[in-house]
Amino acid sequence: MPTKVDPVLPTETQPVSVYVVHLETIHRLIGTKRLQLWKVIKVERLKSDRPSKHESARAWVHNSEGVMSFVIFERAGGETMKAVSLPDLLRTISRNTSKSSSSSGSSLCSPDSMAIDTVTPMKFMKSHQGDKVVGTLDFEGNNCPSLYEVAKLAKVVHKSASKYILFTDNCYHFAGTMMLVLAAIYRSEMDMGASARKWCGLDLASGHKPDIPRLREQLKQGISESVSCFLY
Repeated sequence: MPTKVDPVLPTETQPVSVYVVHLETIHRLIGTKRLQLWKVIKVERLKSDRPSKHESARAWVHNSEGVMSFVIFERAGGETMKAVSLPDLLRTISRNTSKSSSSSGSSLCSPDSMAIDTVTPMKFMKSHQGDKVVGTLDFEGNNCPSLYEVAKLAKVVHKSASKYILFTDNCYHFAGTMMLVLAAIYRSEMDMGASARKWCGLDLASGHKPDIPRLREQLKQGISESVSCFLY
């Protein structure tokens, strides 16, 4: 018997913008209430134990049948900013996600470098085996975001900073900003370890002050335009 495919979870690495389009297409087929059944009950900040010290965000997703899955949201530096086709972008993603936990995930990239923000099902992320949890954001009871909301937030963060710049917009900032916005919306406490945000002893987030109210409003507006029943 063929394995049942979850229609909402990502099946491969893809740009967050592409995944959001998929979810909004699914929404038209299954409706808002069913789409909201894929809940994120926890977000963890992961740090690679490899030299890059790459950081990412892992979402714990509880689906409509009560099955737990794990989804990774992360940023990598890509090619010099230019118009690219989707097949070329996917090839670049494949190259950079394989590098992200080895050498280039949080390494020096040109200010012209395109930020590649992706979502991937955890079962395919062999490169994340051995990553350490350096931060946790727990949601209480039903006061938690849907997977759609988290994916939409990843797209909002991407649009707000679409270039990969070492000291202002790298993988640390992408994962950290997502968690800060979610904590503000759901009034949840974050538990961050001493090594979170740090690379080779440097606190890469010390000068990074994301505009949380603006990002929150952009998320609210983006969701209201596509799924009218999501309210804050």
